[in-house]
Amino acid sequence: RRKMDETRHSDIYARETESRIRHREFLLQGALSRRVHYLKREKGGMEEMCEYSERIFNGGKEEGLREGCEKMVRLMREQGVDEAIIKKIMASAAEREPVQV
Repeated sequence: RRKMDETRHSDIYARETESRIRHREFLLQGALSRRVHYLKREKGGMEEMCEYSERIFNGGKEEGLREGCEKMVRLMREQGVDEAIIKKIMASAAEREPVQV
């Protein structure tokens, strides 16, 4: 009898746990829907999305510039450009000034 009660108890607990999980998922979907609505339809959300998009764009731009500089340095080294000149070019590029070699 005790084994049967333990089995029934664990089955009930499992069903309650599954029910709680489904309910939590349902609530989260509602929260997600509200968040998406806010981001797409409300002024504050649209501004937030613009700022986020700008950060992503600028991050990609910086990453592209960094990769381009690395490639340029590698090519200059392959062509035998002096390290002092490479450093001067890179310093000027970082300051966005014309290079005087």
